[in-house]
Amino acid sequence: MKEDIRQTLSTQGRKEFEYKLEKPHCIVLDSAYSSMGRMIGLGACKNTGYTYYDGATLLESFDHNFNDEDVEKTDVRLKDHPMTKEEILEDMLTERIWDTYAAAVVEALHKGPCLIHDHTAKSVVERLGYSCVSVFTYSSDQMNQIKRARVSPRYMNEEDDRVILEAIKAENMIRRNHHAIFDRNEWGQRNTYDLILNTDILGRDMSIKILTDLMK
Repeated sequence: MKEDIRQTLSTQGRKEFEYKLEKPHCIVLDSAYSSMGRMIGLGACKNTGYTYYDGATLLESFDHNFNDEDVEKTDVRLKDHPMTKEEILEDMLTERIWDTYAAAVVEALHKGPCLIHDHTAKSVVERLGYSCVSVFTYSSDQMNQIKRARVSPRYMNEEDDRVILEAIKAENMIRRNHHAIFDRNEWGQRNTYDLILNTDILGRDMSIKILTDLMK
């Protein structure tokens, strides 16, 4: 006999159905390139009082002995093919940079509720003793990806869509390899995240609203 859901809707008071998410200390946000992830994360932080961190802002108040050119140099190594953590950290400059990022993440978490884009993982945050929700944003429309990529100064003068698509692929490979440094789960693997947002279906503002509700 099939279950009649109308007869099972009265679940008030049953603990199996009464779980309520408490406000997490940290949101870890990974995003596919051109999915508006950083924009959405920053918007949700402005709505909730969380502090927003990404590759640039993590290091703003943290002492380090490398510059933007050094970071760019390490990213060039990571854009062509998947690499293991051991392969990535064979380069001493990359290892030094990522040791600094790891220390900056610890400091950011200590300061208070925050959203961290692309430079840590839920497993790392929870090992440090903080509650965390992991989020991934992606774009399902290739033409939208191309249009948004052209907003970047890097690609705004590139007229060939094929070149843009290759650039998006390279940007995503960098993010994939970043992720491999601190987490065994594959970057972008949907079943490893708590929340997945298709920003072409939901749009920027609805995605911000969903994330804002999660952080309140």
